Amino acid sequence: MSNSTKVLIVDGNVLDVLSAEDALSDVGYNVKKLTSPNGVIAKAEYEMPDFLMLDINMPRLDVGVLMNNLAESRMLVNVVVVLFSDMKSADLRDVCIKHNAHGYFCKAKGIPRIVTFLEEFYED
Repeated sequence: MSNSTKVLIVDGNVLDVLSAEDALSDVGYNVKKLTSPNGVIAKAEYEMPDFLMLDINMPRLDVGVLMNNLAESRMLVNVVVVLFSDMKSADLRDVCIKHNAHGYFCKAKGIPRIVTFLEEFYED
């Protein structure tokens, strides 16, 4: 992980966003935030994050439509999409598989552990 590694957190729970931002920023990630599902594609195409952490339980969020739009964006083909939610692990895994996300993280594990989780994507 380098100082240029960028994470876009899309989550309507401000406390969860701040917790994840603190943990990631402390180890050098460049963190961007969006607390509404509106404009996710535009924000992601503007920011060009390495990781998109997406809380799929946000009100007014159609996960299927968003994941299809992400897949269709030529600008975002290299973005690692991580579902980030309070759902039970098995349920979140099923959503991850259904929508071809790269991974999932259950907030119940402790949000600061997201650092270790994301770093696993860089292991050789």
